[in-house]
Amino acid sequence: MESPTSTFALLEQAKGGDEQALSRAFERHRRRLAVLIHYKLSPRAQEYCEVEDLVQETCLRAFRDIGNFPYRSPGSFLRWLSAIADHAIIDLTRYQNRERRAGEEVPFRSASNPLGPEPADSRTPSRLFAQQEAVERLLHRLDALPEYYRQAPPVAFEGP
Repeated sequence: MESPTSTFALLEQAKGGDEQALSRAFERHRRRLAVLIHYKLSPRAQEYCEVEDLVQETCLRAFRDIGNFPYRSPGSFLRWLSAIADHAIIDLTRYQNRERRAGEEVPFRSASNPLGPEPADSRTPSRLFAQQEAVERLLHRLDALPEYYRQAPPVAFEGP
């Protein structure tokens, strides 16, 4: 006979509506699940996601679907949680990829991209920086000239 704290007994109690039993079943497998998730996450995914967040997401999904879990043998609950974690990781990665694509820069019209769109405000940071660099290069070249070449002749202004 199964002990009342075995995974099978806890899951049977949970299917009967005992949320505390389900919490105990999750706690029993939480550390192993965290280790599995840690090793399934790519190094890039670990930059924007915590293992504990995925453990929580996995447990939430399992909680919602516990009625459909078929206990087959010892270890089947952890395998089921692992499969749910796989789906949570895939969903997270797809979401991050969509966010990254949505945040990509639009290649505005330039010498290297003559067919690109013209920005509504052409005073983009990169253009302002390029203009400032061009002014600094011009001033540096002017400073290299002899003094009499740097003087601009007076211009007579004729009004309208």
